[in-house]
Amino acid sequence: MDPLSVETPRDSTSNNARDVFGTLFQARDITVHYINGAISDVSDDSERTFDLLVPPSYVDRDEPRADAQRIIDEDPSASTMLTVSSKIQGGGTTAFGLKLLHDGFERDRARFPGGHVLVDLVREDPWMAVGRLLRLMDIPEEDIPATLEWRIQKLHQSPRWRSGIAVMVDSPGNFTDVRLFLATSPGSLTVVAGPQDFDLRTLGRDDRRLLRHVQWRSIQLDALSDEDATTMFRLRSDLAPSRPREWAMVADFVAAAGGNPGLIADYAFDIHVERQCGAPDPLATAHRNHFGSSAVPGRRPRDRVDFAGLDDGQRALAVRLAGLPDVDFGFDLAEALMADSAGPQDVRAGLGILAERGVLDTIVTGPEPRFRFITRSMRSTFTPDTEKRLDTPQRTLTHYYEIGYAAHRKLMPGRWLQVELDGRSAFPDSARAARSFASIDEARQALTPERQTLVKVVIDAVAAGHFAMAAELCEVLWPFWFHSGWFTDMVDAQAPVLRATLDTHRLEPARLSRLCVQTAIAYRRDRNPTDARLQAERALELAQGEHPLVVLTAHDALGDVEIDAEEYDAAIGHFAEARRIAEGLDPVDLRALHIMERKEGVAHRRAGRPAEAESLLLHAKGLLAEGDHQNHARTGTALGDLRRDQARFEEALESYDGAIDRHRLLGDLRRVGDVYVLRADVNQARDAVASRADLERALEAYEAANAERDAADVRERLAG
Repeated sequence: MDPLSVETPRDSTSNNARDVFGTLFQARDITVHYINGAISDVSDDSERTFDLLVPPSYVDRDEPRADAQRIIDEDPSASTMLTVSSKIQGGGTTAFGLKLLHDGFERDRARFPGGHVLVDLVREDPWMAVGRLLRLMDIPEEDIPATLEWRIQKLHQSPRWRSGIAVMVDSPGNFTDVRLFLATSPGSLTVVAGPQDFDLRTLGRDDRRLLRHVQWRSIQLDALSDEDATTMFRLRSDLAPSRPREWAMVADFVAAAGGNPGLIADYAFDIHVERQCGAPDPLATAHRNHFGSSAVPGRRPRDRVDFAGLDDGQRALAVRLAGLPDVDFGFDLAEALMADSAGPQDVRAGLGILAERGVLDTIVTGPEPRFRFITRSMRSTFTPDTEKRLDTPQRTLTHYYEIGYAAHRKLMPGRWLQVELDGRSAFPDSARAARSFASIDEARQALTPERQTLVKVVIDAVAAGHFAMAAELCEVLWPFWFHSGWFTDMVDAQAPVLRATLDTHRLEPARLSRLCVQTAIAYRRDRNPTDARLQAERALELAQGEHPLVVLTAHDALGDVEIDAEEYDAAIGHFAEARRIAEGLDPVDLRALHIMERKEGVAHRRAGRPAEAESLLLHAKGLLAEGDHQNHARTGTALGDLRRDQARFEEALESYDGAIDRHRLLGDLRRVGDVYVLRADVNQARDAVASRADLERALEAYEAANAERDAADVRERLAG
């Protein structure tokens, strides 16, 4: 089955959580987390740690927690699914699930050898969540499939998943979301937290069949009692009322919340804000705002214009940011969004205030902090006006297109883009001249912190109907994804574009052909020849009647698939046709001509025709521009392979050395390792010391590239 035909579940993304108090903790604050201590090779259970956020105080729901624990303990060897639901929006199901995980960990730290996983499906795209889980489980990037179904299989077949794991699935939209993460191995637990339970009558046959292997139980949470609500309110607002007047004000807040933990949290948040803003009596000030003579009856905390104590400028910034995809962002994007109304210093100061007031979370992973709305509900508080809601997605896409276009020109100079062929673009001409990078490293550093954000921006652009902008952004980001080895990102971003536009008139065939080519390359990396061929053949079909370079590129993609299948003559036919197209261009596209001659030469070498291979490879080498490091590296490797076959070993080593230098310039350390392995093979029978040194250099490169599978192969050779 074509993975692009799979209906992807609801799109969203991720964030880190903070400040968790009992039932206050809602389903909007979390991404995928892994309890490192519970999965590491720790022999002493006392050394294991619980790395998920723990509610520091949990004062309620004793009876349903006891019921839930009895369910979990009922049969420790079974696979249990526990759904926790509440009819109240913000009813505390997430906190309840976290409390169960934490209490279970404290009671028996070895209960779940595979660890504990939490996935928030409000803010995390399900397919991206699967990839993230695999990374957190120490699966090397190169072993994470781009093919969506294979990615799920990889997760469920991994030793840690099968050893007995506790999974919490937060806010799934339907059972399809849940089944991606349902742990069915003996001794596993899946806690499903959300506003509603699932009706068996709505499940399909396969879902019901799956549930036969699972012990499924349900818990429903009611509203908090006044006593528990009062305790939670005091803890969250850090209040210690002592006088009757203070207790009366607390009672007003509790009554207005009606047992809803989310509202209790909002009222307590108001008191914190008043305290931060210097109110002498925060409780009285917040009470006056909500229940005084000028208060609007029924108005909730988030309905107030001055919510979080923001002035007009700070609120305007929050409103503009709320129009972004629910994802983390840096200073530069915020500055671009506010360029028409605030300077960079004002924007940075505003972001600091929003973080200080608990509107934004600050994420520090690099030289500059990144930001994200602390919860999904907080983001929805600052509803953009109609004009800004329409404008912000285009500004965001343009911002990333500017960076991606400049990086494309630095990472892969000479690679054609569709806008150069037909002059049509969804982005203004100024976007292609807005940025430049002095070096390859600078280009990569500009995009690397945006890794997850870029995918989410494309996904949200498709959902909003910005198909052309999404497709162009994928086109310019391809060299970054390719050199980084992030083929999962490539498919996660491109699959929604193709699903929404193939067999429609939403995108031109030429653009669709390019995306199919890029997807075929990702599937080839997966060693998935069936889907790679399907995408390459679709690319060639779409290319018919389009610009010759579009047709050439599709022939190139299909030839690559056929080389992988050892169908060398068929591949040579496609490469030769592509070469004829390149030669017929006016002016001749020397880069395209080089690539086709090189690949045709490689196919002849593998087919056992060295004379034809040598003629093509030497001619191809002479066509290259000096700055085309990628193709110089690949040609050097191809010539090295040919010279090795011809027993011209010194020439082979010289060619390999040139390829290594070019790959290093591109920062492609995995391919540096590949070529050192080829050097080691040449030296093996000639100079054992030199061969070992090459393997040690290969291992160093693989380890730096996190290419663990390749590194393990080299370690095995070194140990042998």
